[in-house]
Amino acid sequence: MLINLRLWLSVFVLQFVVMKSPHTTMSILETKAMMVLWKQRTCCVHMVQMELAGQKKMAYTTVQTIMERLVAKGMAKKHQVDKTAVYTPAVTKSAYAASLTISLIQQLSSDYDDSMITALAKGLALLDKKQRRQLIQNLDSSGNK
Repeated sequence: MLINLRLWLSVFVLQFVVMKSPHTTMSILETKAMMVLWKQRTCCVHMVQMELAGQKKMAYTTVQTIMERLVAKGMAKKHQVDKTAVYTPAVTKSAYAASLTISLIQQLSSDYDDSMITALAKGLALLDKKQRRQLIQNLDSSGNK
C-alpha cells in the first residue's frame, strides 16, 4: 500500500508539480541517473551507462549529456581524475525529495480546495503507526508545528 502511495506521489510530482516548481527539476532520465549517483556516491559516465543498461540501452554520449545537464542544474558536481570525468551528487536525495514535497504541498494548497489536502492526509493515514510517528517527529524537528 505504501509503495502505491509513493508511486502515485512520484507520478503526480512528475506530471503536475515539476512544471510549476521553483526548485530544480529533472527529466525521467535525469532522475534515473541521479538515482545511480545517489546510490554509488561517485561514478563516471560509463558506470551510470552500465547501471541504466538493464532498463534501456543508451549510447555513452546520451548518458554524458544527461550527466552534464545534472551538473548545469546544480544536482551533480564534476571533477577530473586523470582523463575521466567523475561525478558526485551536489544535492542529497532526501533534500531533493523534501523540496519536491514542499513544492507539492504549496501547489496543492494554492490550486485546489481543501478536498485535495484531505485526500493527501487520507493517503498519509495509510502509513503504519511507526511511520506516522516518524513523520510527526520530522515535522516537529523542522520547526513546522
